[in-house]
Amino acid sequence: MKKIATFLQHPLMIGVYTFIAIIISLSVDRLQDTLSLTEIIIGFGGVFLIVSLGIVLTVLLNKLKHQEEFEDKLNDLKSIIIASNMTWLVSEKYVAHLEKHSEETWVFSQDLTNDLNKESEIFHAVEENLQKGNIYKYFIPDTPKNLRNLADYKKLHKYKAGQVEFYVVNPIEYLFYTEIYVYDVGQAQDQKAVEWLPVKALDFYIEMDKDHTAHVIGIGHRYMDRYKAK
Repeated sequence: MKKIATFLQHPLMIGVYTFIAIIISLSVDRLQDTLSLTEIIIGFGGVFLIVSLGIVLTVLLNKLKHQEEFEDKLNDLKSIIIASNMTWLVSEKYVAHLEKHSEETWVFSQDLTNDLNKESEIFHAVEENLQKGNIYKYFIPDTPKNLRNLADYKKLHKYKAGQVEFYVVNPIEYLFYTEIYVYDVGQAQDQKAVEWLPVKALDFYIEMDKDHTAHVIGIGHRYMDRYKAK
């Protein structure tokens, strides 16, 4: 829209407006000899409406074209991911499946987005897990927004005392910039960590190997030693 506004305000366009105004004035003078003023106004009003609709339709069509191009690129990227057999790249459905079967889950989050978004599959998996009595530990940066989100979480989800713990970490010491989930913590053979791939349109995650999973759990333990659970 900014580009359109800039274009319409260009000196050349102002000159065009002036020229059109002159033509309209001359046309009105001539038309007054054969048509009434009301008929002239209706005629010019109709022309103005048609031109305006044409401009609006052109803008909308261009926007749709760009949207289609973006979706095509997105579909191409998804196809590449699937065809390349990158098993470490997993979907939100896979993550939700892990979540539903995890007795203890640790979440490293910038803002608790997925756990507050009722439309996400992870939200419903968390809800189901809490009803089962499974344990959650959250690690979040200490920001005003997160304190509000923490309060919202407590309103949205029902759980027993001690079932969910929040560790609010000094932002300087917080090491993660995406969402990381660790499932089945404490079960050496089954525990898995996944990290959200920071591309909102994709909703894909990276599944870590055992060494990196253990490293993330180690960071969680350090936070737990340093900060008191809320």
